[in-house]
Amino acid sequence: MSLFVGNYETFYKFIDGYARNKTLSLTRKYKSGTCACCGTTEAEIQSAHKRGSERVDLVKKLFNASVVKTENGEYFVDLDKFEKLFINFTSDMSNFHFLCGSCHTKYDKGELTEQDFKYKLESLKKPKKA
Repeated sequence: MSLFVGNYETFYKFIDGYARNKTLSLTRKYKSGTCACCGTTEAEIQSAHKRGSERVDLVKKLFNASVVKTENGEYFVDLDKFEKLFINFTSDMSNFHFLCGSCHTKYDKGELTEQDFKYKLESLKKPKKA
């Protein structure tokens, strides 16, 4: 078992890059086709965490689920468990919307709602064979 020992802020500082890269890697094959909001096929498609599944909140939730023990204000986190939980969650494409950059920005700002995603089913095409 690999252990992290420290506080949450330090954990997040080091794990955020890993979490971002792992998310990009796992969602890459689903980022083709049509924006789930505006329907454009002309822009690069990005993965957007659905509300309630944002990366920062997910990391905190999984951090807490991976704590083995606490001692003197320090947390002992099982990194293997954290990684397994993170990959399981991130591998479920229903936790994401696939949007063009413009719609992704609007969604993150709260300018779009779930009702705006009229092309959702079309954007969740099966991944292309490698």
